[in-house]
Amino acid sequence: MLKYILTLFLMGISVQAYALNYSVTNKQAFTLPAKTASFNLGYLKVNDQLDIFHLKEKQFSNLGSIGDMTGHHLEVRYGLTSKDTFIASTQAWNIDYSDSTLKNTKYTLLNRYQFIANPIAFFNSLSLDIGIERNTAPAITLSSDRFLNALIQKIKPNSGIKINNGDIIAGDITLTFYNDQRQKIYPHISLKDLSSQTYYTRLLIGKKMTSSILSAYIGYRYTDITTSIAFYPDNTLIRNILKNKIPPSLNRSETDLELGFSYLLQTSPFIYEIKYEYHQIFRDKTVSYLNQSHTLDANIALPISRNTLLYLGGRLMMEQFNSDIPYLYNRYTKTQFDHKYGFAKFGFIYRFK
Repeated sequence: MLKYILTLFLMGISVQAYALNYSVTNKQAFTLPAKTASFNLGYLKVNDQLDIFHLKEKQFSNLGSIGDMTGHHLEVRYGLTSKDTFIASTQAWNIDYSDSTLKNTKYTLLNRYQFIANPIAFFNSLSLDIGIERNTAPAITLSSDRFLNALIQKIKPNSGIKINNGDIIAGDITLTFYNDQRQKIYPHISLKDLSSQTYYTRLLIGKKMTSSILSAYIGYRYTDITTSIAFYPDNTLIRNILKNKIPPSLNRSETDLELGFSYLLQTSPFIYEIKYEYHQIFRDKTVSYLNQSHTLDANIALPISRNTLLYLGGRLMMEQFNSDIPYLYNRYTKTQFDHKYGFAKFGFIYRFK
């Protein structure tokens, strides 16, 4: 009888080792079998508002699309040994903002080492992650008259200043600027040097059951952030409009503590996943306002062959991109992250050995 029970138990362990190749989220306490790999390709989409300068689409319907996002995700995981798994991923988020698009790309490199693997202990696995994550985006230029006029009203209400076809109108005065080649200079704002680089370590514990896997983790992250803002044309009038409102450099660093868990359930023919994550972020007092984030991921997957799986899921961010794209949060936008943001995703995972 004991032999029969152990056989069933080990069969359950074997099933879950296979399911690990099929997990959409990568925050599991377990490593892949040696010399096996999985390839994850996904597509993301949302119709919502991303609020960089507190100009929400529902408040300014004439601004066009604000916050609609499309993107893709690519990840490869490889079992170097039975205790050591390497994970590399990239994801692109293209976020509409008025007449421009913020094109953020995230790169992640991660190594997971399993210190303890004991199938008969209460917790079957103890692992350590060490990784680096980088967000970067090309400079984005915001130049539409309607966006700039809405921004001026936000920064300096009742100023009497507006922009019309590139002309700056202040009361009875109309100003038009030209470069050395006598070409008209249209007022615009440029967000430049948009990047963040995060170094992190994470401790994970996990439990394998007959048809499910539960993992919990705690991590520490350190992030360097660069952002600069330039206004054109750069002259006395523009400087007076924006004086002391938006500093030209928003570079900073921050640390945060992450806590989370993931749960994978395999019931034929589907695999279900849920992941919750909490971040407590430690920032300088000049940018300290909304210093936590709650994120929930959920996925449902269907194996269509022994090596291929299709999945559908989504993400809910209770505090927008507060911990996902660090450079979007700064001393000017810090009060604008207190609303939800979410997106749908679908894709496939291919397992090979």
